[in-house]
Amino acid sequence: MSIFSGLFPTGAGFTRKFRPEFGLNYYSNVKTIGQYLKKAGYKTAAFHESGYMSPRFGLDKGFDIYTESRINAAVTFPRAIDFIKQNKNQRLFLLIHTYEAHRPYTRKHFITEEIKKGSNPKELAISKYDSCIYFLDNEIGKFFRFLENEGLMDKTVVIITSDHGENFNYNFNGKPGHHGYSLFDCEIHVPLIIGGAEEFRLGKRIHEQTSSVSILSTICDIAGVKSEPGIRSRSLMPVIDGEKRNERYAFSEATQILTSEQKSIRTNRYKLIAYYHDNDHSKKKRCDYKLYNMKAKQDDRPNVANDHKNIVIMSKKILDRLLKSININNELMGKFIPSIKYSDEELDNQLRALGYIN
Repeated sequence: MSIFSGLFPTGAGFTRKFRPEFGLNYYSNVKTIGQYLKKAGYKTAAFHESGYMSPRFGLDKGFDIYTESRINAAVTFPRAIDFIKQNKNQRLFLLIHTYEAHRPYTRKHFITEEIKKGSNPKELAISKYDSCIYFLDNEIGKFFRFLENEGLMDKTVVIITSDHGENFNYNFNGKPGHHGYSLFDCEIHVPLIIGGAEEFRLGKRIHEQTSSVSILSTICDIAGVKSEPGIRSRSLMPVIDGEKRNERYAFSEATQILTSEQKSIRTNRYKLIAYYHDNDHSKKKRCDYKLYNMKAKQDDRPNVANDHKNIVIMSKKILDRLLKSININNELMGKFIPSIKYSDEELDNQLRALGYIN
C-alpha cells in the first residue's frame, strides 16, 4: 500500500484488523501511482496474481488495464510481454506482480533427497523458498532478454522490489516461514533494485537507509510527474545522484496483528519497536518498547533497551512526533471508505494458501 500511495499504511487508511471477509479500508483522497502516471499521459497496465492485489481492495485505481491471474509467473510475465509488443510505441507504465517467492513455496528445484528425508522443517522451507526465487529469477531474465532484443532496455527504467521478506524463525500453522507478525529485519529489509536505461546502469550499491514509501516519488521524479503534497514519499534520485544526506530513520508498522499492533523506528545503528497491546496506538494505553542493535547478528539480537535508555527516549520522541503528524494528515485525506464485504470463495482460498487467512 505504501508503494502504491507514497503513504504509510495507517496514513492511507489501509488497515484490515484481521477481518478476512472484508477488503481494505482507505481514505477517498488517496491517490495511487497508476493515477499519477495516467494523468501524465502514460498508458498504465498491471499484470498481477490476485490475492491482496485483487481490484476488490482498490489498488486498480488509475490503471487502463488491470489483468488478474491466479496462476504463476510463467503466465504473468508473458502476458506483460504481449502487452508491451502491442503498445511499445507508446509511453508505458507497467506493473508486474507475482506471488512466486511467497507461501506456499511450490517450487522444488533445490529439494534434495537428503533434505526430504531430514527432520528439519526450517531447512525444507528455506530450500523451497530458494527454489521459488530461482524460478522467478529465470522469468525475470526472460523478460529482460525480451526488452533487450526489442531494443527497449535503453528506453526503460526497471524497478524490482518486494513489500516484505519472510521470517523462517516463525511457524504459521505449524510450518516455518511467514510474515506480518513482526518488524524484524528478515521481514522488512527488502531488495530495491533500479536499472534498465543507461543512466541507471551505475553498478552502484547505496548503503544509505531508504524506505519503500519513497518508491512512488522516485517513479514520479523519473517520469517528470509532480507528486502531491502531504504524502510521505521522498524521491531517491538525489541519493542515486550521489547527494549526501543526514542519517535518516525508517518507519515501519504492522497493522494486521491481532494481539499487538507494532510500529518501529530504525536507523543504521538501532531499531526501536513499540508494541501496542490494545491494538490502537491513539488510545495511548499499555505499550512496551524494545531496542535492537542493528550491528549485531540478526539471529542473535537481544533487547538492549535497558542498556541504552537515552536512545530509547530519543527514538520514542521521533516515533510520537511521526504518529501525531500521521493523525493530523489523516484529517486532510477525505472521507474514510470502510471495507466492503465480499463473497469470493476462490479468492478466500488463495488468501488462505498465501497465509493471510488462518
